[in-house]
Amino acid sequence: MRRALDILVARPNDFASVVQRETGKSNVEALMMEVFASCDSLTYWSKRAAKILKDRKVRMHLLGPMKQLRITYRPLGVVGIITPWNGPFVLSLNPTVQALMAGNAVVLKPSEASPMSGKLVEDLFTMAGVPEGVVRTNAMEALQRATGMDANAATRMLWDTYHPYRVWLPFVALGFIAALGIGIYSRWIAKDAKANV
Repeated sequence: MRRALDILVARPNDFASVVQRETGKSNVEALMMEVFASCDSLTYWSKRAAKILKDRKVRMHLLGPMKQLRITYRPLGVVGIITPWNGPFVLSLNPTVQALMAGNAVVLKPSEASPMSGKLVEDLFTMAGVPEGVVRTNAMEALQRATGMDANAATRMLWDTYHPYRVWLPFVALGFIAALGIGIYSRWIAKDAKANV
């Protein structure tokens, strides 16, 4: 995470300019709300993750002397993260950092309105030395270019491909940053969650 932070600090305008193009934010807003906030997230988790994730003993009630309770955190596997357009870099980076620090791989689905800001997260971690394929961004833009599909058709195809209940790509956690009722994904997630709960 430190290497990712160093890259972000060394090239803030490169990251901010992509966010600006996709969201229409001013340079100052892109730097303050996206890049500097991302630096803060990387700093926070790189300093605190080891302490937060270490094994810990918890005292039991009446049976305390005779029983022992230990909380142990283990990686989950592949974590799917779906993020919105209005904070495309920071809201993609923060949950990705948390998943990586906990030992998980990530499939990131940024908003179709800001796909390149999400792709920056994958590129940042690749440049920082995270093995290729540990952080993957979906292929929305490439799929649209290759097939001529509109955004909804491409989104539906990607949802079918990266669906969390597919056996060949088993997500064990799905992070969805949006208000329920907003966007095409919320309807599909709510429907699938209702059917599988």
